[in-house]
Amino acid sequence: MKDSKSPPISEQTLSRETFLTRAGVVVGGAAAAGLLGPSRASAMINRGAVNRASRTLKLGATLPLTGFAAADGIESQRAQKLAIEQWNANGGVAGSKIRHIVLDLGTMEPAHHQSIVRQLIDKYKVDAVVTGYTYYAGVELDLFARSGIPYLNVNTNEDDATIVRKNTKKYWNVYQYDPTNKWYGLGFPRFVNEIVRGGVFKPASKKVAIIYASDNYDSTIATNCKSAMEKNGWTTSLFEKVTSPVNEWGPVLAKIKKDPPDIIFVASGVLGDQVAFAKQFTQDPTKSIIYGQYIPSLKEYRQQTGKASEGAIWSTMIGILTSTAKGRAFQRTFQKRWNVAASASTAGYIYDGVNLYLSAVKRAGTFTDHRKVIRALNQVHYQGVCGTYVFNPSDQCALNYPDQVSKPNGGIPHLYVQIQNGKDQIVGPTPFTTSKFKLPAYF
Repeated sequence: MKDSKSPPISEQTLSRETFLTRAGVVVGGAAAAGLLGPSRASAMINRGAVNRASRTLKLGATLPLTGFAAADGIESQRAQKLAIEQWNANGGVAGSKIRHIVLDLGTMEPAHHQSIVRQLIDKYKVDAVVTGYTYYAGVELDLFARSGIPYLNVNTNEDDATIVRKNTKKYWNVYQYDPTNKWYGLGFPRFVNEIVRGGVFKPASKKVAIIYASDNYDSTIATNCKSAMEKNGWTTSLFEKVTSPVNEWGPVLAKIKKDPPDIIFVASGVLGDQVAFAKQFTQDPTKSIIYGQYIPSLKEYRQQTGKASEGAIWSTMIGILTSTAKGRAFQRTFQKRWNVAASASTAGYIYDGVNLYLSAVKRAGTFTDHRKVIRALNQVHYQGVCGTYVFNPSDQCALNYPDQVSKPNGGIPHLYVQIQNGKDQIVGPTPFTTSKFKLPAYF
């Protein structure tokens, strides 16, 4: 078990997205290996008596407390600890107090990931694992399927969802408690329609330029965006794949100038690439809205781009709803407990994940009957700081509003955020907005 006091964040610790500026990681690339044999799997499934005797709910997590993503890992550990402290202060759940067991995911190599999952299952005999994300899709799923314990993650990965979708009977206990990355692309036309209806943005040609990194994660987003925008009546003026690092955007910008689009959709998780693009584009801009996926949310993006970041759009499949009293209250509580501000996404979703699982345990009245807990998980519809968690039975991923469900409290809002005067303002979807969309100054 890790020390309950999180280590300080050093200059070497990076967020999930910032990592991609340092390394060329291909999301969703590695295949599962070294899986457990049948005899060990059976032993894990039948270890319920140990948990019942201990009367302590052991909640595990695999978080990157060291390495490139340690900033996210440390924030996640703090958010989980905060949620567990709150439950234990109120007597715990199902007659038991909760013990937090965190193992360091480090730099997320598949073999190491599988190793610490085995430790949580075999050595620590955890009752569930509620955790954040990993870059390598699917490598841990069979381990959890064979263990029979609930596994909740926010990998935001369509590849994981596909694995589960093909065999929900096998992966009955594996859940992504956020929507997958495909919705970044598929949901974009709805946002565009919203700001067009607002009357401020008036497309001159209904053309979109799509630029995307060569990894599978971003390629999925770009391909979905292209098909969705074209079905919505738009023309793709440019569909350009780039290989990082891209320091010189002149050739791409020349193509944009030749056939100016109304929107430039940049699907890339590389900070350096997007900073260079923003700086070079704003030197001689076309009247195009810039969408940078998630990268413009980073402090480093704003620090390095300066005024070139103004007006940029970014989005997240799961983020703190600062437009709600619950979201703002969580930010205050987190700040008070840890003397540091919560980020726009990580602290909120990991806090919600713990509360979601424990709410299911409370409803089930047990944490040792895992199938009963999973049934309760599908019924609880927990309302958290990031939205309402309702699962799609076909892939066991959280549904998103407004792309999959029409009611605001029927799913997790797919947030669109614009940088306005150096601050994040939610500009879609309604009713979660904190400001109206504004045209960038260069218009």
